[in-house]
Amino acid sequence: VQTIGSDTEATCRGFHYSSTGPENSSVLYTCYGDKIYRVNIDMTIVEIGSVALGTGPVSINDNGFVLVVADGVNLYECDLLAVDLVLPSTWKQVQLPYLAGTSEPIRPNQVEFINQRLIINSGRGEFYFSELASTKFYRNDDINLQNFYSAESNADALQVIKVVGNRIWLFGERSYEIWSATGTQNTDPFSFM
Repeated sequence: VQTIGSDTEATCRGFHYSSTGPENSSVLYTCYGDKIYRVNIDMTIVEIGSVALGTGPVSINDNGFVLVVADGVNLYECDLLAVDLVLPSTWKQVQLPYLAGTSEPIRPNQVEFINQRLIINSGRGEFYFSELASTKFYRNDDINLQNFYSAESNADALQVIKVVGNRIWLFGERSYEIWSATGTQNTDPFSFM
């Protein structure tokens, strides 16, 4: 039995087994309460950083370079390959895009990766995607050129996004859609259909 963190009342809000890590080893990342931890193969535990306090689930994912965490309020990232001593210093909040047509930032509760692009849900009918191998959601540093697409077949709000293979599955309250990445991953703007 291993205790994670000092708060024995904290609830597990999510976990993710990474694709790689220090010394090319996959390790477990988890959220208990408002803390994110790395659980190494030798069962040593490293506290990485904090997320919004709550009891709801967090979404954790990686692209082989960065670990990304969405807590329903903010989006965070850290260096997946950093050694334990350095890892907490790489934890930072990601600048979120604004909901299309508003000045309200997205509050993502899911993160996925496809072709080295980060995908987040909006809570409405859009999904947003980052620049190549980045957590930046704006093209050419222009805050007015956000990368997003709207679900097409039905206007219901996206509840779940999931990447399987080279496809993004978008599940709404009453409908679902399957999108594919088109062109090459270097295409600007990156496109889906």
